Amino acid sequence: MRTLMRLFGGGAMVALLALLSACGALTGSNDIAALETQNAQLQGTIQMYGTPALTMDALAQAATQNAISRVQLTESAVELLAAQATLTVLQLAGGGGMAALPTTPTPPPPAVPADGQLPSPAPPQSPAAPQQTHFTDTVVATGRDDLDCPLGINTTFPPTVGELLVNTRIDYLPAGSRIAAKWYANGELYFDDANCWTPTQTYENICAYCSIAPNGPNFAAGNWTVELYLNGQLMAQTQFLIQEAEPTAPPQQ
Repeated sequence: MRTLMRLFGGGAMVALLALLSACGALTGSNDIAALETQNAQLQGTIQMYGTPALTMDALAQAATQNAISRVQLTESAVELLAAQATLTVLQLAGGGGMAALPTTPTPPPPAVPADGQLPSPAPPQSPAAPQQTHFTDTVVATGRDDLDCPLGINTTFPPTVGELLVNTRIDYLPAGSRIAAKWYANGELYFDDANCWTPTQTYENICAYCSIAPNGPNFAAGNWTVELYLNGQLMAQTQFLIQEAEPTAPPQQ
Protein backbone atom coordinates (compact mmCIF):
# COMPACT_ATOMS: atom_id res chain seq x y z
CA MET A 1 0.00 0.00 0.00
CA ARG A 2 2.74 2.48 0.89
CA THR A 3 4.55 1.56 -2.33
CA LEU A 4 1.44 2.25 -4.37
CA MET A 5 0.97 5.60 -2.64
CA ARG A 6 4.52 6.64 -3.47
CA LEU A 7 4.07 5.60 -7.11
CA PHE A 8 0.72 7.19 -7.80
CA GLY A 9 0.31 9.90 -5.23
CA GLY A 10 -2.64 10.58 -2.98
CA GLY A 11 -5.29 11.42 -5.60
CA ALA A 12 -4.48 8.53 -7.92
CA MET A 13 -4.46 6.07 -5.00
CA VAL A 14 -7.94 7.12 -3.87
CA ALA A 15 -9.30 6.57 -7.38
CA LEU A 16 -7.60 3.14 -7.59
CA LEU A 17 -9.00 1.99 -4.25
CA ALA A 18 -12.46 3.11 -5.27
CA LEU A 19 -12.15 1.12 -8.48
CA LEU A 20 -10.97 -2.04 -6.67
CA SER A 21 -13.83 -1.75 -4.21
CA ALA A 22 -16.23 -1.45 -7.10
CA CYS A 23 -14.72 -4.55 -8.72
CA GLY A 24 -15.48 -6.57 -5.59
CA ALA A 25 -19.10 -5.34 -5.47
CA LEU A 26 -20.17 -5.20 -9.13
CA THR A 27 -21.40 -8.25 -11.13
CA GLY A 28 -23.06 -8.74 -14.50
CA SER A 29 -22.60 -7.08 -17.87
CA ASN A 30 -23.63 -3.69 -16.61
CA ASP A 31 -21.20 -3.99 -13.75
CA ILE A 32 -18.47 -4.98 -16.18
CA ALA A 33 -19.18 -1.99 -18.43
CA ALA A 34 -19.08 0.35 -15.46
CA LEU A 35 -15.79 -1.22 -14.38
CA GLU A 36 -14.30 -0.70 -17.81
CA THR A 37 -15.37 2.95 -17.75
CA GLN A 38 -13.78 3.47 -14.35
CA ASN A 39 -10.63 1.69 -15.60
CA ALA A 40 -10.39 4.09 -18.55
CA GLN A 41 -10.79 7.03 -16.17
CA LEU A 42 -8.01 5.62 -13.99
CA GLN A 43 -5.70 5.24 -17.02
CA GLY A 44 -6.36 8.90 -17.91
CA THR A 45 -5.55 9.98 -14.37
CA ILE A 46 -2.32 7.97 -14.42
CA GLN A 47 -1.35 9.49 -17.80
CA MET A 48 -2.15 13.00 -16.48
CA TYR A 49 0.05 12.62 -13.44
CA GLY A 50 2.72 10.56 -15.21
CA THR A 51 5.18 8.35 -13.43
CA PRO A 52 6.82 9.92 -10.38
CA ALA A 53 10.30 9.09 -11.63
CA LEU A 54 9.80 10.94 -14.91
CA THR A 55 8.14 13.85 -13.15
CA MET A 56 10.98 14.17 -10.64
CA ASP A 57 13.59 13.98 -13.42
CA ALA A 58 11.82 16.74 -15.36
CA LEU A 59 11.62 18.87 -12.23
CA ALA A 60 15.33 18.32 -11.55
CA GLN A 61 16.26 19.31 -15.12
CA ALA A 62 14.10 22.43 -14.83
CA ALA A 63 15.76 23.37 -11.54
CA THR A 64 19.24 22.84 -13.04
CA GLN A 65 18.39 24.98 -16.10
CA ASN A 66 16.97 27.66 -13.79
CA ALA A 67 20.22 27.72 -11.77
CA ILE A 68 22.28 27.96 -14.98
CA SER A 69 20.11 30.85 -16.21
CA ARG A 70 20.57 32.65 -12.88
CA VAL A 71 24.38 32.27 -13.13
CA GLN A 72 24.39 33.56 -16.73
CA LEU A 73 22.17 36.49 -15.73
CA THR A 74 24.53 37.32 -12.85
CA GLU A 75 27.58 37.22 -15.15
CA SER A 76 25.83 39.51 -17.65
CA ALA A 77 24.99 41.96 -14.87
CA VAL A 78 28.62 41.98 -13.73
CA GLU A 79 29.87 42.61 -17.29
CA LEU A 80 27.34 45.44 -17.70
CA LEU A 81 28.51 47.07 -14.47
CA ALA A 82 32.18 46.76 -15.58
CA ALA A 83 31.38 48.35 -18.95
CA GLN A 84 29.56 51.23 -17.26
CA ALA A 85 32.50 51.77 -14.90
CA THR A 86 34.96 51.80 -17.83
CA LEU A 87 32.83 54.33 -19.73
CA THR A 88 32.68 56.59 -16.66
CA VAL A 89 36.49 56.47 -16.24
CA LEU A 90 37.05 57.34 -19.93
CA GLN A 91 34.68 60.30 -19.72
CA LEU A 92 36.34 61.63 -16.57
CA ALA A 93 39.83 61.20 -18.07
CA GLY A 94 38.96 63.19 -21.18
CA GLY A 95 38.13 60.24 -23.45
CA GLY A 96 41.43 58.25 -23.34
CA GLY A 97 39.99 55.63 -25.69
CA MET A 98 37.03 57.66 -26.84
CA ALA A 99 37.10 60.99 -28.61
CA ALA A 100 35.34 63.60 -26.52
CA LEU A 101 32.94 65.81 -28.42
CA PRO A 102 34.33 69.35 -28.70
CA THR A 103 32.36 71.97 -26.92
CA THR A 104 32.35 75.62 -27.86
CA PRO A 105 31.99 77.90 -24.86
CA THR A 106 29.26 80.46 -25.23
CA PRO A 107 30.62 83.99 -24.70
CA PRO A 108 28.83 85.95 -22.02
CA PRO A 109 26.59 88.78 -23.19
CA PRO A 110 28.13 92.26 -23.08
CA ALA A 111 27.65 94.08 -19.82
CA VAL A 112 25.10 96.87 -20.02
CA PRO A 113 26.32 100.16 -18.47
CA ALA A 114 24.25 102.00 -15.94
CA ASP A 115 22.92 104.40 -18.57
CA GLY A 116 21.69 101.47 -20.69
CA GLN A 117 23.86 102.40 -23.70
CA LEU A 118 25.98 99.63 -25.18
CA PRO A 119 29.53 100.62 -26.18
CA SER A 120 30.18 101.30 -29.84
CA PRO A 121 31.94 98.55 -31.78
CA ALA A 122 35.67 98.95 -32.28
CA PRO A 123 36.56 100.61 -35.61
CA PRO A 124 38.11 98.36 -38.25
CA GLN A 125 41.88 98.30 -38.24
CA SER A 126 43.61 100.10 -41.08
CA PRO A 127 45.88 98.08 -43.35
CA ALA A 128 49.57 97.92 -42.51
CA ALA A 129 51.53 100.97 -43.59
CA PRO A 130 53.88 100.46 -46.55
CA GLN A 131 57.54 99.93 -45.82
CA GLN A 132 59.33 103.21 -45.10
CA THR A 133 62.49 104.35 -46.88
CA HIS A 134 65.48 105.69 -44.96
CA PHE A 135 68.67 107.45 -46.13
CA THR A 136 71.74 106.79 -43.93
CA ASP A 137 75.52 107.35 -44.03
CA THR A 138 75.22 110.41 -46.29
CA VAL A 139 78.69 111.71 -47.24
CA VAL A 140 80.51 113.74 -49.92
CA ALA A 141 83.20 111.97 -51.91
CA THR A 142 85.30 112.30 -55.05
CA GLY A 143 84.48 108.88 -56.56
CA ARG A 144 82.51 105.59 -56.29
CA ASP A 145 83.14 101.84 -56.58
CA ASP A 146 81.42 99.19 -58.71
CA LEU A 147 78.46 99.14 -56.28
CA ASP A 148 78.13 102.95 -56.40
CA CYS A 149 79.39 103.21 -52.81
CA PRO A 150 81.66 106.24 -52.03
CA LEU A 151 85.44 106.51 -52.55
CA GLY A 152 87.57 109.49 -51.44
CA ILE A 153 85.24 110.59 -48.59
CA ASN A 154 86.18 113.93 -47.05
CA THR A 155 84.74 117.12 -45.56
CA THR A 156 87.27 119.50 -47.16
CA PHE A 157 88.10 119.70 -50.84
CA PRO A 158 90.30 121.93 -53.01
CA PRO A 159 88.51 124.30 -55.39
CA THR A 160 90.13 122.59 -58.35
CA VAL A 161 88.40 119.23 -57.77
CA GLY A 162 86.71 118.25 -61.00
CA GLU A 163 83.60 116.48 -59.58
CA LEU A 164 81.91 115.91 -56.22
CA LEU A 165 79.42 113.20 -55.32
CA VAL A 166 76.89 113.14 -52.50
CA ASN A 167 76.43 109.47 -51.61
CA THR A 168 73.90 107.78 -49.33
CA ARG A 169 72.74 104.26 -48.36
CA ILE A 170 69.05 103.49 -48.95
CA ASP A 171 67.40 100.52 -47.20
CA TYR A 172 64.32 100.34 -49.45
CA LEU A 173 63.81 102.18 -52.74
CA PRO A 174 60.61 101.42 -54.69
CA ALA A 175 60.62 101.50 -58.47
CA GLY A 176 59.59 104.88 -59.92
CA SER A 177 60.89 106.87 -56.95
CA ARG A 178 62.44 110.23 -57.80
CA ILE A 179 65.71 111.25 -56.11
CA ALA A 180 66.75 114.91 -56.26
CA ALA A 181 69.68 116.96 -54.87
CA LYS A 182 70.13 120.63 -54.05
CA TRP A 183 73.64 122.10 -53.67
CA TYR A 184 74.15 125.34 -51.70
CA ALA A 185 77.35 127.46 -51.64
CA ASN A 186 77.59 129.95 -48.78
CA GLY A 187 73.81 129.83 -48.23
CA GLU A 188 72.81 130.35 -51.87
CA LEU A 189 71.44 127.71 -54.23
CA TYR A 190 74.30 126.71 -56.53
CA PHE A 191 72.69 123.80 -58.43
CA ASP A 192 69.25 122.16 -58.34
CA ASP A 193 69.36 118.59 -59.63
CA ALA A 194 65.60 117.96 -59.74
CA ASN A 195 65.85 114.50 -61.31
CA CYS A 196 69.06 112.92 -60.16
CA TRP A 197 67.81 109.31 -60.49
CA THR A 198 64.50 107.46 -61.01
CA PRO A 199 64.98 103.66 -60.62
CA THR A 200 62.98 101.36 -62.89
CA GLN A 201 62.98 98.53 -60.31
CA THR A 202 62.76 98.21 -56.53
CA TYR A 203 66.04 98.03 -54.61
CA GLU A 204 66.95 97.12 -51.04
CA ASN A 205 70.09 98.19 -49.16
CA ILE A 206 71.89 99.98 -51.97
CA CYS A 207 74.22 102.95 -52.41
CA ALA A 208 72.89 105.88 -54.45
CA TYR A 209 74.57 109.13 -55.47
CA CYS A 210 74.13 112.48 -57.18
CA SER A 211 77.07 114.39 -58.68
CA ILE A 212 78.03 118.00 -59.42
CA ALA A 213 80.69 119.75 -61.47
CA PRO A 214 81.87 123.42 -61.12
CA ASN A 215 80.19 126.11 -63.21
CA GLY A 216 83.59 127.56 -64.12
CA PRO A 217 87.16 126.40 -63.72
CA ASN A 218 86.78 125.97 -59.93
CA PHE A 219 84.16 125.46 -57.26
CA ALA A 220 83.31 128.55 -55.23
CA ALA A 221 85.28 128.62 -52.00
CA GLY A 222 83.36 128.55 -48.73
CA ASN A 223 80.82 126.46 -46.79
CA TRP A 224 78.68 124.11 -48.78
CA THR A 225 75.51 122.15 -47.99
CA VAL A 226 73.90 119.42 -50.06
CA GLU A 227 70.35 118.09 -49.50
CA LEU A 228 68.84 114.83 -50.80
CA TYR A 229 65.12 114.49 -51.57
CA LEU A 230 62.86 111.50 -52.25
CA ASN A 231 59.68 112.37 -54.18
CA GLY A 232 59.98 115.96 -52.97
CA GLN A 233 60.58 115.06 -49.30
CA LEU A 234 63.87 115.99 -47.61
CA MET A 235 65.60 112.75 -46.55
CA ALA A 236 69.21 113.72 -45.69
CA GLN A 237 71.77 116.52 -45.82
CA THR A 238 75.48 117.03 -45.16
CA GLN A 239 78.01 119.89 -45.16
CA PHE A 240 81.54 120.26 -46.49
CA LEU A 241 84.14 122.95 -47.16
CA ILE A 242 85.75 124.17 -50.40
CA GLN A 243 89.16 125.68 -49.74
CA GLU A 244 90.37 129.05 -51.05
CA ALA A 245 92.31 128.96 -54.27
CA GLU A 246 96.11 129.38 -54.01
CA PRO A 247 97.25 132.93 -54.95
CA THR A 248 98.86 133.08 -58.32
CA ALA A 249 102.50 134.31 -58.25
CA PRO A 250 103.12 137.35 -60.48
CA PRO A 251 105.18 136.63 -63.57
CA GLN A 252 108.87 137.41 -63.27
CA GLN A 253 110.29 140.30 -65.27
